[in-house]
Amino acid sequence: MRRSLALVLVIVAVVVPGCARGTASTVDCREDFSAYHDQMGEYGNPGGPSLPTLTARWDSLFAAFERLGRSARSSDCADLDRLSRTVESVEYVLVTAGDYDMAERLAGVEDDLAKAQRAGRLDPTPADVATAIESMRVAAPLVTSDLAAPLAALDRADPLDTDAVDAARAALTSAAEASQPFQGCLDALESLDGNGLGDYEATIG
Repeated sequence: MRRSLALVLVIVAVVVPGCARGTASTVDCREDFSAYHDQMGEYGNPGGPSLPTLTARWDSLFAAFERLGRSARSSDCADLDRLSRTVESVEYVLVTAGDYDMAERLAGVEDDLAKAQRAGRLDPTPADVATAIESMRVAAPLVTSDLAAPLAALDRADPLDTDAVDAARAALTSAAEASQPFQGCLDALESLDGNGLGDYEATIG
């Protein structure tokens, strides 16, 4: 499921005054871990098949917060800031990389269209909408192939290493700019955006 960076910032903004001061009791510490776990669960894992390593790392962190919500001691509060910052870094990479996943963005468009039609809009499907969606269906697998190598490099980068992430993202952006199927998908998304479908506003670069 796609989500914006604004939602990531909401997730990492959990207030943990006790842990921040290092004075939390065991009960307070567990409550802080549980609260963070609940917020992660509310929005879900923003990853997908294009970044399997980081997607799995998010799942591992989610499980760690759940475990610590049950078993943490007051001394474990010192780990909350480190773990939450790791979540923030992983989510940042996953969310921004989602902008390049045209298979996922196509699925979002098709879901938006189905919802619009259930609501009595865009039924029958306008010709320009059908044409744009069909062009994305053809181009999305080609985008996956064109961007496979830079996405794999981004997946291998340490999300806590800002320089490494920036370099990997720059390579991904360069590959996307050189990919005709990717640019074709962007054109289709721009067209669909006028009908209230998709997420053309997602940042690329």
